[in-house]
Amino acid sequence: MSEKAIKACAEYARLSAEIKCLTRAIGDALSRCRGIKGERLESYDFSEERVIYYDDEKGDHSHLKEAFSFDIDEDQYSPSRIYKTDAEIREYLIESCPYCLTAYEHIGRRKQARKQFGIVKRSISAMGRAENRRNARNAK
Repeated sequence: MSEKAIKACAEYARLSAEIKCLTRAIGDALSRCRGIKGERLESYDFSEERVIYYDDEKGDHSHLKEAFSFDIDEDQYSPSRIYKTDAEIREYLIESCPYCLTAYEHIGRRKQARKQFGIVKRSISAMGRAENRRNARNAK
């Protein structure tokens, strides 16, 4: 195997582990959020892993969910959704909940890692196709 292929495989493994770690970190940060109204309920299952149950009657949810929600612009002929910008989301989370802010930052890092992961997967696929073409030419 070429040095380029080995590096691509190592990067694939590294990014895969990073994405899993970030996903876990997002869940851990969100599990600490007490909710917009401070009424999110928590419980533990038998394996002692933390599980969060939302109180649907009170309608409490995380600050991150609120940050990602949209407003409706009804001034136009056809109503449209207005989403918050990155700066507006950060400002809201800084004021509201440090745990949701941490989760939001992890989400951004995971998004970048997933982009890099896709690039690495495409390069590995390209190397595989090139090797198959080379083998087909040699077989003739």
